[in-house]
Amino acid sequence: MSRPLNTLASLSPASVRLLEQHGFRTVQDIAAVPSAEDLGARTGMAAEDARRVFAAAGRAAGQSQAQAQSSLLGQTAASLHVLEKKRKPIITFVRNLDRLLGGGVAASAVTEFCGVPGIGKTQFAMQIAVNTTIPLSYGGVEGEAIVIDTEGSFMPERVEQMASALCEHLRRVGKRRNPADPGAAFPSADEMLQRIHIMRCHDALEQCAAIKALPRILQQRQGKVRAVIIDSMAFHFRHNSMSVSVAVKRALGRDGDGSSDGSGGAAQASTTSS
Repeated sequence: MSRPLNTLASLSPASVRLLEQHGFRTVQDIAAVPSAEDLGARTGMAAEDARRVFAAAGRAAGQSQAQAQSSLLGQTAASLHVLEKKRKPIITFVRNLDRLLGGGVAASAVTEFCGVPGIGKTQFAMQIAVNTTIPLSYGGVEGEAIVIDTEGSFMPERVEQMASALCEHLRRVGKRRNPADPGAAFPSADEMLQRIHIMRCHDALEQCAAIKALPRILQQRQGKVRAVIIDSMAFHFRHNSMSVSVAVKRALGRDGDGSSDGSGGAAQASTTSS
């Protein structure tokens, strides 16, 4: 299976355009070149850049080949069952909702929460971000959260209140478990806030660029991120003439035109597991 060059996070849009201008459109095209020196000679790319691109494409081509071979038979039901049991959901503290969701917001999945304005979607999204920091010993996922704020509705003061309330709840739980040390093994409210990362996006282009940067960010955080929250996904596309396809093209460094797709609003939570 061919993999487009613009899916490589390590390549800048300018490098992708240069390579495409010389006929290189997939990682397999670059992997077929004998050497990095030959790639530089064909594209006019600097020697150091050519070596970096050649190495990245080689790694990606090897991964694609291995994935293609392993996907011929897929996975067994047993392996999927074991993997599913290892994925711990993020508790919402809304008992009926947690029951409906099988314990909370599912890991390694995209969950969309919809509703009319003022129903509490943003408050709920902030609570999920805070709950992501609950330690494993207290039934949590002990991770970090990334919040992509497209509406400017993220309120640090409110999140601090939620974190303080969660600390008090965990303290009560700890007191029942160990009266001698009720505050053991859970972070403070300030430590919880340090584990919530905010990406403020002012338009559709910034939103698409932020989403495109997520794979690299998740890799840099070394598996610590357990939830990516987008509040909301459709806001900029309702209030901006730029369509989804045009914003994606521009975020990838390409040109394009379009009009609004008229999509509705929602807050989304995408969870990850390692």
